[in-house]
Amino acid sequence: MTNKKITTKFEIVRETKKALLLQEGDKTFWIQRRWLRDDGSLTPAGEKSRAGAKTNLERIKEKIEKDQAKEEAQLEQIILRGEIVRETRKAYLFKADCDKGGLIYSHDVWVPKSQVFLNPDGNELTLPRWLMEEKQLELPEGNFDIY
Repeated sequence: MTNKKITTKFEIVRETKKALLLQEGDKTFWIQRRWLRDDGSLTPAGEKSRAGAKTNLERIKEKIEKDQAKEEAQLEQIILRGEIVRETRKAYLFKADCDKGGLIYSHDVWVPKSQVFLNPDGNELTLPRWLMEEKQLELPEGNFDIY
């Protein structure tokens, strides 16, 4: 940090080597130091950051909404059909049915036992949607057939 005195119409809440946390009224926003001109005004990039500034209450509400959506996604369950290929102490290797534009094929996917429920017949796996979406990223193409 420099010893240079910064004069601005914003209150400087916090400083780092490269950035400033500014407060204007009840809104706070981060800017890069270079976005603050010598006369205390902001460059266009600084103004963009200022325009996106939120109050602490707005940030808290957004965080609560995001957390609630995450919890709901964790509660939503998906059923995949297929069969167990291999089992370890902590995971199943499940051969799941997949769909690629109407063409059905099977794909092996490892799933942690702690996150899934295997039906007694061993041909259906119930798992949280978030885990299915993560595992779907492992597919070369297509999607799991969801029931």
